[in-house]
Amino acid sequence: MPLLSLPHITMLDASPPEVVRAAAAAGFCSVCLRVFPTMVGEPQHPIIGDTPMMRETRAILADTGLQVLDIEAIWLKPDTVPDAYLKGFETAAELGAKVIQSIGNDPEEDRLTNTYAELCAAAAPFGLTVDLEFMLAASTNSLEKARRIVTNSGASNAGLLIDCLHIYRCGTRVEELLEVDPGLVHLVQLCDGEAKAPVGQEALNHEARFNRRLLGEGEFDLDAIWRAIPRSTHISVEIPFGDARGKISFAERARIIKASADAFLARAGQPGRSRRTEKSPLS
Repeated sequence: MPLLSLPHITMLDASPPEVVRAAAAAGFCSVCLRVFPTMVGEPQHPIIGDTPMMRETRAILADTGLQVLDIEAIWLKPDTVPDAYLKGFETAAELGAKVIQSIGNDPEEDRLTNTYAELCAAAAPFGLTVDLEFMLAASTNSLEKARRIVTNSGASNAGLLIDCLHIYRCGTRVEELLEVDPGLVHLVQLCDGEAKAPVGQEALNHEARFNRRLLGEGEFDLDAIWRAIPRSTHISVEIPFGDARGKISFAERARIIKASADAFLARAGQPGRSRRTEKSPLS
């Protein structure tokens, strides 16, 4: 069975050490930690550099045997300076992370591609890939556009991050997933949700950050996605669900998410691409 990672977004009110503790208690193998705030007003956790929180996080990782799979997230805007993230890349490397998440949000694609290539170059000495995610909230709002930017960057450590929620909200089809070079897809984020999208950008953002569904609770055709993703892809279970269940402990959130993922994997088995003759669009 694939090894599963717990993302920080499932408990944004937790600190990095609390995320690691909750993930370990629930039986996850790795975590994603939020080193770079992604929204205005989000706290900057004091984890960059030799800080008490950094030392605590490393100690818990060592005690539990958990790994850090990825670090989130860098929004690539017209004024983004890739070298400004070097200290964060140092932190990611010290934590043993493999992936930096990024989102492209610059309407000028050539400039965005150059910025992305520069970010990849800055991250490469730390052994990190920079995985570009597509979503409606960004200018990189389709799989095809994200793939084009990744390919045109020419960076050897460039890659794609695919989120099941954004597959549906961006109207991506299984055919498109099957056309992507498997070597470019480093990370897939699993979640379920309603087939009908909420109305308005604010509602879409709220759904993504606070109101997803456990695997099997919603209406996404997760089986079709599962059959279309490369077998070697890392799997993250990204299900923030605060609206649906109210305030519960970090450990309980992690336990519920892990149980949902285990039930899905017990039925779905290993991921693996469908034969070309079996391609069908997602609804």
